[in-house]
Amino acid sequence: MQECQEKDSRRVVCVLGGAEFPATVEERRTYLTQRPEIDLYVYGESELAFLNLVQVFIEKNFDIDKVKSDPNKGTASIHPKTGEILIGEHIPRLKDMDIIPSPYLTGLFDTWFRQDNVPSVQFARGCPFTCGFCHGGRTDEKCIGMFSFERIKEELNYIAERIKETNGNKMLQICDTNWGMYKRDEDIAKHLAWLIEKYDWPMAFDVNSGKENHDRIVSIAKTLKGRFVVTISPQSLNDSVLKVIKRKNVSTNRYFQLVDQLQSIGQKPSCELIIPLPEETKDSHFQALKTLIDNGIYTGCTYTTMMLKGTALASKEFREKYRMKTKYRLIPRQFGEYASEKCYETEEVCIETNTMPFSDYLDCRGFAFIVAIFTDIQFDVIQLHLKELNKSPFDFIRYLWESTKSENNYLTEIFDEFMDEAKSELFDSKEQLYEYFSFGDHYNELFFGKRGDNLLRKYRAKVMIEGETRLIELAYTSLKKIAGKNFTDQASKSLDAAKHWAMATRNISSLFSNDESIFEKTEILRLPYDVLGWYNNRNNKNEPLTSYNTPVEYKMFYEKNVLQMLVEGARLHGSDKVYMLGKLLVNWRTSLFWRSCSYNSEVK
Repeated sequence: MQECQEKDSRRVVCVLGGAEFPATVEERRTYLTQRPEIDLYVYGESELAFLNLVQVFIEKNFDIDKVKSDPNKGTASIHPKTGEILIGEHIPRLKDMDIIPSPYLTGLFDTWFRQDNVPSVQFARGCPFTCGFCHGGRTDEKCIGMFSFERIKEELNYIAERIKETNGNKMLQICDTNWGMYKRDEDIAKHLAWLIEKYDWPMAFDVNSGKENHDRIVSIAKTLKGRFVVTISPQSLNDSVLKVIKRKNVSTNRYFQLVDQLQSIGQKPSCELIIPLPEETKDSHFQALKTLIDNGIYTGCTYTTMMLKGTALASKEFREKYRMKTKYRLIPRQFGEYASEKCYETEEVCIETNTMPFSDYLDCRGFAFIVAIFTDIQFDVIQLHLKELNKSPFDFIRYLWESTKSENNYLTEIFDEFMDEAKSELFDSKEQLYEYFSFGDHYNELFFGKRGDNLLRKYRAKVMIEGETRLIELAYTSLKKIAGKNFTDQASKSLDAAKHWAMATRNISSLFSNDESIFEKTEILRLPYDVLGWYNNRNNKNEPLTSYNTPVEYKMFYEKNVLQMLVEGARLHGSDKVYMLGKLLVNWRTSLFWRSCSYNSEVK
C-alpha cells in the first residue's frame, strides 16, 4: 500500500513560476535545493515556457526524472542524480499576446463571478523603466507585450455583462505596471467610460498609473469621471538615491503642474515613497515630504523597502555595500490553514542602511502615519486654512507628530499602538515568524484581524471609525496653536464655523454607528459664516473665510450610493469594519463617504 502511495505521489509534479526568482545561478541553485518540493521553476514569461514543459512531459512519457535531467526552455530545475542546477534557454516576451487564450472569453472564469472576486485584466505586459527595486523593467526584456484593442474590448464587454447578471464585484483590477501612459490607453478609457454609462461598472479601479505622459493620464482620469485615481510614484526625491536605483523622475515642477491639472478635475493625487532606499536619510526623506506636502500632494503611501528576489536591490552586492539590514514580516492577511497545516506568506524587508539606522526608520514610519491622515482629502479644508495663515502644511503635520509623541492628545494612544505593531511585525527569520504565529493565541490574533494587516491602512481606518470628530477637533486646536500672534478674534470664529461644518460633513464615524436611519435623515446646520461658499470657490478666488461672514443655513444628507458602497464593502471584505473601510479607501476616494451639503435657502 505504501509503495502504491509513493508511486502515486510521483505523478504529482510541482511547478512554480513568477518574477520573484533569484538572478544568479548559485542563488537559484540554493533556492531550489532548499525547496525540494519544487520540481521545476518557470522563470520569466511563463505561458510559452509552461506549454513547452507540458510538451516535454508528453514526449518523455511523463517520466519526471527524465524531464529534470535535461535543461528545458524557460525553466530551472535540479538534476535528480548530480544535484547540479539546469537552466534552460530564456524565452523572450511575447509582443503579440493575443495567442494566449482568454480565460474570460473561453468561459473558464464564469463561476468566479458569483463569488465576489475582483475581475482582473491585463492590457500590456512589461515596463520601460529599469528601477533597481522592481521586476517590471528587467533589462533582458526590452519590449512591451500587448493584447489587441479588439481582444480587450471583448473581454471587458464579457465581464460587464456577467457582473450585471450576477451582481458581482463592482471593481476592476488592471494589472499593467503603467496604465494610462500609452496612446491606446485613451481608447481603452473611452470604452470603459461607455461601459460605466451602460452598466455603472467599473465603480472603481485597482491600478498603477503610468510614470510618464501625465497629460494623457489626466485626460483618462477625466474620461473616467474620477473613478480612476491617479498615483504618482517618485519613490524618492534624493538624486543620490535615484542614481543608485537607476531611476529618473520627471522634474518636481512637473509634479506640481500635475497637481494643478488633477485638482481642476476634482482629484488630489497620491504619491508613493519608499524607505529606506540606499543613500536615503531621515533628513532627505523628510525634505522630500516637505516638498510634496507643501505643494498639495497626498503622500499617504510610504512603503517599506521590499527585498524582491532577482532585483538589484536584493543582490549580495547591494546588501553589503549599503549595509542593508533586513527582517521578515507577514504579507498583509496572507495566511491560512491547509491540510491541517498553518501556512504564511512572508516578505523580506529592509529596515536599516548605512545612512538610515533602525531608529530613523521607525521615526519615518510614525511620521508616515500622521501624514497619511492629514494629507488626505478628508483634511483639505485644513490645507486651505494653512494657506490663508501662510503656514507650511508640512510644518503643521510635523507639529502634530511631535505633540502626539510628547503629549497626551486624542491620537497618542492609537499612535503608540501603531508604533508597537510596526516593531512587533518584524522577525529575524521566516522560521521565527512561523513559530510565533503557529502558537494558538497568536494565530487567533491573525484570524480575528488584530495582527497581520497593512498598518497604514488599518490605523488610518481605525481613527476614522473610532473618532473622526475628535480628530477634526485636534486638527483645529493645533491650527490655532500654530497660528501665531496675528490670529484675530474674527479668524478664530470663522475657524470654529469651519470646524462645525467639517464635523457635520466628514464624520465618517457616524456611518458605522449601526443606525441606518441616518441615510433617511436630512439635518439642518446653521453657521455665522458661509463655509460652503468659501470651500466651493477655493480654486477661483483668494478671499479668506472671514470675508464670508454671512449667516447661512445648510441641509445635510447622505446620498444613497454611500449605503450601497458600505453594503458592497461588507459583502466583499466581511464584518470587520476597520478592515472593510481600509480596503475601500485604497481605491475609493474618501470624499465619496461625506455627507452632501447644500443651501437650505437663498439667503447667503
